[in-house]
Amino acid sequence: MSGTEVISRPSFQGSPNMSDQRKETYRHALSATSVRPGLDGTPYLYTLNLSCRQDMWSDLEPLFQQSIDSFDMLATTDRYIPPDKVCLFLTRDR
Repeated sequence: MSGTEVISRPSFQGSPNMSDQRKETYRHALSATSVRPGLDGTPYLYTLNLSCRQDMWSDLEPLFQQSIDSFDMLATTDRYIPPDKVCLFLTRDR
C-alpha cells in the first residue's frame, strides 16, 4: 500500500431522507481512510465513504466491502501534487 495505512469501520445511523421522513429510517456505511505523507512530510488523509439506505444494504454490502478492501494509494511520483497545491477553478454560468 505504498507506505499508507487503511483504517476501515462500519457505521449505522438514523437518517430521514426525501423518500422517507421517519426518524426510524437508517443508513449503513463503510469507510476507509488512508494517511499519505506529502512531499514535505505533511500527512494528508484520503477517505472513501460508501453508504446506502438500510433496505439496500443486503444487496450492496458485498460490493461496498470489496471496494473498501481494495482501497489503496499509488506510490507518489514526480507528478504527484499534494492537496494543498491543487488549484480548483470554479466557473459559474451567467
